[in-house]
Amino acid sequence: AKSNIKTLIPGYTHFQHAQPVSLAHHILAYYEMFTRDFEKLMNAYKTADVLTLGSGALAGADFDIDRQLEADALGFRSISRNSMDSVSDRDFALEFNFALSMVALHLSRFCEELIIWNSFEFGFIKLKDEFTTGSSIMPQKKNPDVLELIRGKTGGVISNLLSLFIMMKSLPLTYNRDMQEDKKPVMESADTVSSSLLIFKEIIGTLKFNKENLASRLKDDSIYATDVATYLVKKGVPFRKSHEIAGKIVSYAENAGKTLSTMSLKEYKKITDFIEGDIFDIFNPEASVNSKKTTGGTAFKEIKKVLKEYEKEIENNKKLLSALK
Repeated sequence: AKSNIKTLIPGYTHFQHAQPVSLAHHILAYYEMFTRDFEKLMNAYKTADVLTLGSGALAGADFDIDRQLEADALGFRSISRNSMDSVSDRDFALEFNFALSMVALHLSRFCEELIIWNSFEFGFIKLKDEFTTGSSIMPQKKNPDVLELIRGKTGGVISNLLSLFIMMKSLPLTYNRDMQEDKKPVMESADTVSSSLLIFKEIIGTLKFNKENLASRLKDDSIYATDVATYLVKKGVPFRKSHEIAGKIVSYAENAGKTLSTMSLKEYKKITDFIEGDIFDIFNPEASVNSKKTTGGTAFKEIKKVLKEYEKEIENNKKLLSALK
């Protein structure tokens, strides 16, 4: 992200061109997702960090054992307070698998975008040969199989979460033999997500962006339609009206076989008197991006500011993880 703050790409809604954004801003959206996943995993750790030893079969132990001493010796944060809940609780497994499912889901979304960006129709990125495979019939193919496999394995992780929910949904207190089926979903999902993260780290660290191709996608002036509406608002036109006017401008350009930047001022004046010669200044992707200067926006200044916050967060999280070892 750091090296692509000034690399501009079309942002999408409904898989159609929406507004120009910084590539760094797009990538950092996934940082936010994975940060939330990290927090979920830490909360799952906290849920599991409770000693249940000493709960017996369900009613507690007959011996006067010091459970807090056991917890301290084994490194648990606290001890459970109800023996019946202790032997029948699988919330820790559900919470852990939910966090893993969210990691897998976010990985899948990222993989899907990279698969699309790697396609001939987009050509936004180039993957290293190690992460692609050829076709058994078509010699020209370089298929993004590794990304597809990560995406595909997400279904298994989510189904493991569902199997735990279904297993627990009708169980009375306390222990029931059904609960022995909790091991496979937890261990399998942990292995799958761990492996997926390790290989994805290698992919994201080695892919190359085709910056010329990215820039060419911003030549479609319709991507500045919202900027035209905002321009009119700054001229004193209420947004509802400016939105309507901008729509008419886009429609006129399409029917006339022109782009917004090749329309003449005279043509603009036919639609509204609020437009002046400075309208042509907005048809610039960098100007459009930097005008989105609210906190959390795509302006270069905002991205640089939030990157500093992210760096501090990462260091703090590393210290947090080190303290758990």
